[in-house]
Amino acid sequence: KKKWPNHRIESHIMSTKPLQYIEKFSKYSDVIYFHNEIDEDKNLIKNEIIKNGKKPGIVIHASKENKNIKEMIESFNEVLLLCIENPGKSGQKFIDNTYSILEKLNKLNNRSKFLLCVDGGLSQDNIKILDCDKIVSASNVFQNINPKRQIENLQKILNK
Repeated sequence: KKKWPNHRIESHIMSTKPLQYIEKFSKYSDVIYFHNEIDEDKNLIKNEIIKNGKKPGIVIHASKENKNIKEMIESFNEVLLLCIENPGKSGQKFIDNTYSILEKLNKLNNRSKFLLCVDGGLSQDNIKILDCDKIVSASNVFQNINPKRQIENLQKILNK
């Protein structure tokens, strides 16, 4: 936050018990995402994030069965679609099922009410066909010999 005071900082809590991390993450984040499949009450987590002056976001995992997507996200303005099998491990393959979930999300009648971020297994090839607001592409950037140029290349693709 000190280095980039005008940038929106988003955090993703990869825990089944996110409550213990919210206060710490709130010091640095503008948006705090947590997984739909947690062991704690989702409303409690969401309200705690809001109480700390931050925006709550929900993570939908493409490898899970997501029967009630509309209900899962209806009270969120920030949605992250995780497109890999194992959260927290970089360099994984993009789950093909993501495309159908992305299509469902984009067809929701409340689509204009949430920002959609896609995270995991992204490359220049699949980014071209994703219909979303934001992406997270860590390994695609950090494993490149020129990470700064790679970010610029991805931005060009997204801005077309």
